[in-house]
Amino acid sequence: MAIQLARQVPDAGNKEFSLAIYQQIAVDGAQDNLIYQEDFLLPRYSDTANAFSTYAFESPQFLPAGTFYMVLIQPAGGISDSLYMALDVNRSHNNHRYYDIGTGWVSSLIEGALLWRPLVGAPLPPSSISEEEQLLDGRLYPNPATQELQFSASSALSTSAQFWIYDLQGRLLLSKQLLNENSININQLSSGNYLFIAEDKGKRYVQKFVKQ
Repeated sequence: MAIQLARQVPDAGNKEFSLAIYQQIAVDGAQDNLIYQEDFLLPRYSDTANAFSTYAFESPQFLPAGTFYMVLIQPAGGISDSLYMALDVNRSHNNHRYYDIGTGWVSSLIEGALLWRPLVGAPLPPSSISEEEQLLDGRLYPNPATQELQFSASSALSTSAQFWIYDLQGRLLLSKQLLNENSININQLSSGNYLFIAEDKGKRYVQKFVKQ
């Protein structure tokens, strides 16, 4: 998620907050439906005008098609409340913004669009079986890696087995057939964090790895 926070005095660099994804919030008769929340984040600021700071979830989320809500949560009554949100005054969109101070979600009356951007990627290959049955038993190593990855499955892979490598912004970087004891060349990847996904006969293996 890319966010621009407004600087404030005194400095807010030590104010912890959480980021969350809701599939729906309790407005118009709906109920809150939390999908994922990541805690203990700190504000980041840039010396470049209009620059965003990127927050990548430790556990990338696979979202079905539909409407979702990005939520920033500030602990109330302590040092971490009252972060300043940057707004684009050239756009309105206050009808798409809500806040909750403990009494329920209320539509914001302040003009301007939040300078937030969801970072999402292309849909991942679908699985035709249930969530409980879709795990592929395997091992990805070494992690961290430098030039090559090895994926070892507990049983022989079929000729339809395939792998995908995504960055944490959801961009597909590499996709090939997955072979037994397959060596995967990752020289073309820059140093950083990536997501490895393998699939065979509807079963899926997902693992985050670090390229050094």
